[in-house]
Amino acid sequence: MHRFFTLLFLAMVIVVSSRAAEPLPDFGVMLNDDGDLSFTSLDPQESARNVLAQVDSLAGTAVKTLMWSVGAGSEILYYPTKVASDWRWRPIAPAYEKEFGSWQRKAAAGLDAGVDPIRIAGERAKALGMYFVPSYRMNDDHFIFDPVDYPLTGKFWIDNHDKMKIGESPQPADEHYGNLLDFTHPEVRHYRLDVIFEVIARYEDILDGIELDFNRFQMIFPKDKGFERGHLVTEMIAQVRARLDEAAARQGRPLYLFVRVPPSLADCHRMGYRIEDWMNPRIVDVILPSQLMTLAHDMPVRELVDICKPAGVAVVPSLYPRTSYMWPFLKNPKAEDYPRLPSRDVTPELWRGAVANYWQQGASGFQLFNFNLPADEWTHTILRDTASPLPMNLASRANKIFAITPGYYLDYTDTYEYKKQIPAIIKLGEPSTFTIHIGEDYTDPARKAAVDHCAIRLGFKKGIPLTGWSMELQANGMVLHKGPVNEKLIETQGALVYFQSEISDLAAFYHGKNTLRIVLEGVPEASLEEVLVGVYFREHDLSL
Repeated sequence: MHRFFTLLFLAMVIVVSSRAAEPLPDFGVMLNDDGDLSFTSLDPQESARNVLAQVDSLAGTAVKTLMWSVGAGSEILYYPTKVASDWRWRPIAPAYEKEFGSWQRKAAAGLDAGVDPIRIAGERAKALGMYFVPSYRMNDDHFIFDPVDYPLTGKFWIDNHDKMKIGESPQPADEHYGNLLDFTHPEVRHYRLDVIFEVIARYEDILDGIELDFNRFQMIFPKDKGFERGHLVTEMIAQVRARLDEAAARQGRPLYLFVRVPPSLADCHRMGYRIEDWMNPRIVDVILPSQLMTLAHDMPVRELVDICKPAGVAVVPSLYPRTSYMWPFLKNPKAEDYPRLPSRDVTPELWRGAVANYWQQGASGFQLFNFNLPADEWTHTILRDTASPLPMNLASRANKIFAITPGYYLDYTDTYEYKKQIPAIIKLGEPSTFTIHIGEDYTDPARKAAVDHCAIRLGFKKGIPLTGWSMELQANGMVLHKGPVNEKLIETQGALVYFQSEISDLAAFYHGKNTLRIVLEGVPEASLEEVLVGVYFREHDLSL
């Protein structure tokens, strides 16, 4: 079998090398829709109209590539599959009737009537001038906490889990991840490939490629076995590449392979994604590094760009519309400004800061993930600000907030995505250092002169005193604050106490990575939960 794949690789070199010399088209902003609203009514035609409305809401926006998930997870698909399962394969368990019963009945009505939401979305996207890319979640984890009864569990898992699930969880903090299928088994890999091949064959007249979503979920091998078994993933991807090339030859146009992966090279290696092996010969076209659930400001995209760019592969960070809970960033905050519950919605300023960071690291573009369709006014704002690395003209569109990405869920274990710098315990008298990315160049005289206000905000976990202690805060060796904190602390009605200090000299920050240094005096310790740097411009045109 290994000899077969060696020969396959050699056979592909000639085909792939010619493609590697060709530049990729402009995919614009990419948007991945999870397909959850594929069937929204017991009236199949109403469901079909709603799919059209979702795609139509992107007309005239920066979205040039629409990814559409072909299933609810990996097992329950939105079309009448002959390989996997669809919503009709078994009744909903009573415990899940309230949550899933209506969803299943609407999907069954649509499928019985021959409604194919993937084709509907694809045909409309093509009519609007977009690229259309079906997306398949390679090992989705939504079902793992109650796999026998959960509605998103498919027949293949039920029939084969005893001998083909991972077993010992690769995530030490949660044993349930052991219920994921183990790609060590050829039967599992062949099953996933058969779904992908079915999608390519079914939609090759309208698709422009396919997306393999290994970020839903990243774990596909037993604990500590990812890298040594990564060649199995490479072989799978090579087979998908070959199948796409066959379809491209029939259709007379190029088809592209998009792969969503964990957010750092170390994460990829740990999970079994040997990205370097996908470059020569080039078997992928676009790599999409991504966190699991929240907006990341500091994914190490540069290391992926350095690997992918020489091979002509685009690196496109995949970004989310939610963040950790926080309050708005205000110029002159007071305690009464934080009376309500914080929000998880990403603000345009936070989004622009993250986008600027990745442009600075060499990203080729961006994918929006888990944004709801139809697109609303807020999504249109996000799309507008994601379209180009060129400076924005209006000051209200130039405002940015740069952040250190807070930890979320289980990423503190440093398994499926890189361990975050915060939360972090800062001890009395012990210097603590942190890295924050600033993706905009404030050494540019015109841009620097246009800044109206810049400040840094630190969020400490409640429990620290509001008076009686001091802090020294530096950025790249420049002192931003030294002395008592009393006048700059504000206690929110949530879980944080905020320290905010204005920054008068933007020369404190480099364009790229910056080192923050914090030393506490007069308090035993403090838990740092949030770090933001806000940059706001005067209200006039910036021709920069």
